[in-house]
Order: sequence, then C-alpha cells, then structure tokens
Amino acid sequence: MNRPTNEVLGRLAFLANTRGIIPDPIDATRITKSASQSGAGTNVFYTVPAGKVLFIDSAWLGGRETADADSYFSLASRDTGDAFYLAFLTLGFTKAGQHSLSNQYIPALEFPAGYDVYLESGHANIKADAGFSGWLESV
Repeated sequence: MNRPTNEVLGRLAFLANTRGIIPDPIDATRITKSASQSGAGTNVFYTVPAGKVLFIDSAWLGGRETADADSYFSLASRDTGDAFYLAFLTLGFTKAGQHSLSNQYIPALEFPAGYDVYLESGHANIKADAGFSGWLESV
C-alpha cells in the first residue's frame, strides 16, 4: 500500500481552509467578465453554471452621468429567485460627472450555481461599465 509522502500531506494541509482565498489548483477555472449599461435599466451579464461555485476576487465599476440628477449605478448579484442578494460596488451622483471604483475581496465573494451578476443604472443619462474577475470551482 502506498502511503502519502510528507510533501503531499504538507500540500494538503496548506490547502485546507483556503476556500475563497486561493483557487483550487486542480479544479479552478479563471474567469473575467464585463458589461455596459446605457440609461436606466439592468444588464444581467453572468449566471453561475450548474454544479459550480463562483468566487469573485476583484471587481470594477465606472461611468458617467451627463445631467445634474440624483442617480446611481451598481454592480450587484441576485439569487436563483431573481431577488437582490448583494451590491458589491455602487456609485452615486448628484451632479453631472464621472466616477470609477475598484475593489479586491479577500476572501473572495462566493456565489452558488444559478446566481446572477448584473450591472444596474438608475438614470437615463448614465453610461456605466463594470466587470469582475475570479474563478469557478466544482461544488
């Protein structure tokens, strides 16, 4: 019977409890997605595939408002019933202008199969761009 070597046991011990911190070295698939939204509305641009879990470790959001108005745009997620789950980046305006924002998440944000990532804008005069990077792992 072959017994694991100390090197193998050491690697397994290192990987224990790292879910969401580092991608699984065997199972992970890197992913980067982005989207745009012009005017008020919602752009659902990614759905976590069946049998997978999505880990988002960085996200970015930027856009411009061409009118003086109370408005916002947001990078967010919703659950399998299309109910709001989490807004992980949001920017607001009261005056015309432009903003951008990015963030890193350690540990990564975790989204189960069937959850959506979307870009939402709350005003007709907004042009927004957003995206994320991370990895997929099998459940």
